[in-house]
Amino acid sequence: MKVAAVAVVAVLLIGAAGCSSDSGDEPEGNRVQSAVESLPQSAPEQEPAPEPVELVMTDEEAGSLFLEIVCGVNATVYPYNDAINAADEEYLAGGNPDMSGVTAAAKTYSDAVLQALVVFDDPYYVWPESVNGYIRQMRDGYFGFLDPLHALQQVTTYDGVDSVVFPTPEMPAQKIRYELSLDSDVTQSCVDHGGSLAELAEESKARDKE
Repeated sequence: MKVAAVAVVAVLLIGAAGCSSDSGDEPEGNRVQSAVESLPQSAPEQEPAPEPVELVMTDEEAGSLFLEIVCGVNATVYPYNDAINAADEEYLAGGNPDMSGVTAAAKTYSDAVLQALVVFDDPYYVWPESVNGYIRQMRDGYFGFLDPLHALQQVTTYDGVDSVVFPTPEMPAQKIRYELSLDSDVTQSCVDHGGSLAELAEESKARDKE
């Protein structure tokens, strides 16, 4: 019985010794750290490039922007002229024209002029030196249209139209077209331009808030 007991104790001691860790092994924490460090490291994310604070335009870029502005305004001038002419004809024929068409057209025209002013005043756009002074002149000319257009939005009878006087500034549009090598035909050159004036104005307003 004593021999059996000693054998059991020996087996237990051997089992316990087999379960013990070798003091020479690397600690588990170090092994985990080594495994992590051996993983492929991704490249650090690049910071997005800052938005440019201004666009120094080439003649081609300036020409495209100029046409988007003036063609966008011109697109509202034609309906305005049609509304005024229709009211004129009816009045001269002895009628009492409904002025709602005139007031609506004046509002649309005025909105386009305001959009043009916002884009012209946006410092983000740096115009070529050859047209910079002309652009300011165009901007000031448009600004002078705002008061009479606002007055026309208030008229209720044709008699109110006679009291509205538009300024007659020199608008150097053709000089700008010449300097930027644009078509002098104001109709043909606007075939594919003018549709983004409102969007350009919104972009300029957003930049102004930054």
